[in-house]
Amino acid sequence: SPLTAQTHRSLTGASFLTGTMFCFAVIDSLAILLIESIHVSQILAIRFWLFFAFALAYAKQRTGIRQALLTPIAKLQITRALLTVAEVGVFLVSLKFLQLAESHALFATFPIWALLARIQGALMPQLTCINPNEQAIDVSFEPGETILQATYRAGVDGILAECGGGCSCATCHVILNENWDGTLEEPSVQEADMLSFAVDPTPYSRLACQVQLTDQHEGLTLAVAKRQY
Repeated sequence: SPLTAQTHRSLTGASFLTGTMFCFAVIDSLAILLIESIHVSQILAIRFWLFFAFALAYAKQRTGIRQALLTPIAKLQITRALLTVAEVGVFLVSLKFLQLAESHALFATFPIWALLARIQGALMPQLTCINPNEQAIDVSFEPGETILQATYRAGVDGILAECGGGCSCATCHVILNENWDGTLEEPSVQEADMLSFAVDPTPYSRLACQVQLTDQHEGLTLAVAKRQY
């Protein structure tokens, strides 16, 4: 049932959060012990080679490394990684030059920034995406990005986008709600050509990588095609 599925997701999320907090507690404890004898850059390198190994293992298990490298939001992912490196670097430097209590007081403000970011996300326009398991997912989007970018960031399953969002395949096939008022632009010749290779296309089929969203698309409902092959 939907309630059971939602409860399962909540428990899974809580378990991951608890495990993540424990892992970071162990890592920070080791950093405290090593900061006096090892340079900050060396500790950063150790932490992120370990994280890189974990990310590769996770990508291989979830979608495959090649598919993960074809992400349509590569710039966003790189920016996130650089911000994470900077954040950990600041933490390690603060450990070296400040007292432990002062360092943790500084980083205790991070949840506030995370909350502000979450509030900003809630104020963004949203569309509803129905995944292949027929679960409805609310997806926030920024005007100017594509359906593919928005759904990928939201973790919607079923959209493969094997060409990386270059309109060179039909594996990001989505189907718009037939009652939509038509404010989306018509498919280009190239997109229409690619849609002919999609599985069971409909008059409302589109490639997620080719649909650019605007504020007018608040409330749009679409479904991910049940099969991309």
